[in-house]
Amino acid sequence: MTGPDPDRRFTAVHAILGALFAGTVLFLVPTLALAGSPAAAIAAAILWLGGLAALWFLLRRGTERARTGLRAERATGELFRALVDRSGEAYVVLDPSGDVRFMSANVAKIVGGEPERLHENGGLLDTVRQNDRRRALQALSQVRRQPGATASLELRAWHPDGRETFLEVRATNLTESPAVGGILVSLRDITPRKTFETEIQHLAYYDALTGLANRRFFFEQGAQALSIARRHREPAAVLYIDLDRFKQVNDTLGHESGDTLLKQVADALRRSLRDSDVLARLGGDEFAVILTEVRDVEAAGRVAHRILESMPASAVAEGHEVPVGASIGVAMFPEDAEELEELLKAADLSMYRAKSDASGIQFYRAELREVMLDQMRLEQDMKRAFEHHEFHLHYQPVFHLMTGEMAGAEALSRWRHFTRGMVAASEFIQLAERAGLIRSLDRWAIARAIHQRQTLMDGAWTGWVAVNLSPHSLGDPGLAAYIRETLTGAGLEPGSLVLELPEAAVFGDVDAAADLMWELKNTGAAIALDDYGSGSTSFNHLRRLPIDILKLAPDMVRSLGSDSGDDRVVEGTIAIAHGIRAKVLAKGVEREEQVEWLREAGCDFIQGYITGGPVPLEELPGEVEKSTALGR
Repeated sequence: MTGPDPDRRFTAVHAILGALFAGTVLFLVPTLALAGSPAAAIAAAILWLGGLAALWFLLRRGTERARTGLRAERATGELFRALVDRSGEAYVVLDPSGDVRFMSANVAKIVGGEPERLHENGGLLDTVRQNDRRRALQALSQVRRQPGATASLELRAWHPDGRETFLEVRATNLTESPAVGGILVSLRDITPRKTFETEIQHLAYYDALTGLANRRFFFEQGAQALSIARRHREPAAVLYIDLDRFKQVNDTLGHESGDTLLKQVADALRRSLRDSDVLARLGGDEFAVILTEVRDVEAAGRVAHRILESMPASAVAEGHEVPVGASIGVAMFPEDAEELEELLKAADLSMYRAKSDASGIQFYRAELREVMLDQMRLEQDMKRAFEHHEFHLHYQPVFHLMTGEMAGAEALSRWRHFTRGMVAASEFIQLAERAGLIRSLDRWAIARAIHQRQTLMDGAWTGWVAVNLSPHSLGDPGLAAYIRETLTGAGLEPGSLVLELPEAAVFGDVDAAADLMWELKNTGAAIALDDYGSGSTSFNHLRRLPIDILKLAPDMVRSLGSDSGDDRVVEGTIAIAHGIRAKVLAKGVEREEQVEWLREAGCDFIQGYITGGPVPLEELPGEVEKSTALGR
């Protein structure tokens, strides 16, 4: 609240002074005029004229000052209204009964509608969504009761253009303020902020690729679902779903095809489930479901079978096709576990068993828990195996068909566990992939093979050592630099190390594969394409890749020399490989007739148990000496 206007005080003072002066003049003039002397008459006239002039001056000055004050006041008011109308906040003044006394022009812009309609009693409230009107009326009623009271709330409103908007409303009781004399209501459109908050919440709780709930949301919603089932003493089921051969889809067809497949799977899951079921993508190709209101394990099994039937049969890209499927583990509440995390672990373990025995669906059994614990212990043991030097390399010789000499040796990783003994390679390699240790294993094998290359055959041998690279290592951004540094440190000549890349890992995106292979080749290593013929690779792709050695898959070699159709395929493959200046190595050779056929067909190298199996480094010379397959 402000004091009296200074301009008005100034005008009032001038008016009073003018009146006093005028009164004095009116009193003196007659007195002087009646004095009778000419001088007195002249003085009276001068005084009368001067009084009139002074009075005119004072009144004029006061009037101008008053007008100036009114103009300034009007300009200030216009400036205030302009600032309010252009601000992000709108204002409404209500009288104590709730009628609108004042409304800034930007109210109509924020809430929409015609200004005249908004001025009507209840017109502004009509824009608020029906569910929020009661809260608005309650807040306004509370503010009315107490001068100085304030209430803040967020309301949803419908804009005339059909948009739902969010308003931040603040009401303050200023009925005792002479300047306001009512309830001041401020309005702010917070729709952009609420939209942003919604997007952030969606990112926090939903998977960006598939639109399904993520792991965090799954545990929050799942805990509520189990709480309801527990309260009503009803069973529930947790399904853990993992795609089969998804890694092959990514490696063969590329990540875009993998993403497309995940979207298709998400759609299939939505169609197979009810809205009341909790569905989420946990990560990668893993999904989880909580089935509520499920009567028994048989009902859960029927849902699992329905899911399997809905799955895409294959993924296809650029003429390549990879069959896919899914494995599902099922755990029941409360029989198998009562907490969601334990149920998920049980379902995960069951899924792992379903995948290993290709059964498709596996229900949890108590004895599987020991298997799960054993796998966890083995994973921990693998992490310490590097430090305790439990990993070793065995070498399988590769012979030149024309000279009969050992041209190279393939290094194969072996794990001698401190209590279990030798762990099967297929088991610990899968374990390393699941535990995220496969890149470390590949780097260890590369460094170890380069170091032992110097001691092979007592240092007199000049052949190569070959190391297999996991598809996971192909995404290792520092791998090429690591290989270059290791080769340089050992002082080996170019070609002493051969890096074997599986066919399935490089033909998803041929251009990307070519770039990767050139990057590895520029380290000084040679490149071998392993297991060629195990996939659906086009011969045209070979011309685009910097391949030094093409390794034929054992399936292509198995029936050679038996007048099968495979003979012509292998002959053509050898010719094409030589056409791009690559050598051909046949692996899995086991019979002498295969050796003769390959020699006649122009194959360069052979590898298999007929010429020697994988053995420790110190046994390799003896393995080579006893080989008689090449007639040495």
